[in-house]
Amino acid sequence: MLLRELTERSISEEQAQAFWEKYKASFQASSKGKLTADSDWEAAKTFVWRELRQRTYRALFEQSRIARRF
Repeated sequence: MLLRELTERSISEEQAQAFWEKYKASFQASSKGKLTADSDWEAAKTFVWRELRQRTYRALFEQSRIARRF
């Protein structure tokens, strides 16, 4: 079920790039010097997709209930 939810939540390349533009300063601060003010989308792409994936995971876990059998 988790895999299905992850694949159904698709984010386009344009949306990811807009996210980068909106939070560029935050990514520069959290990249530990790997991104600078001159960094472009190609340099930041892996950082942005990682953050978007983590946000998706967090949202899915917050919305789901996990049933445990003992």
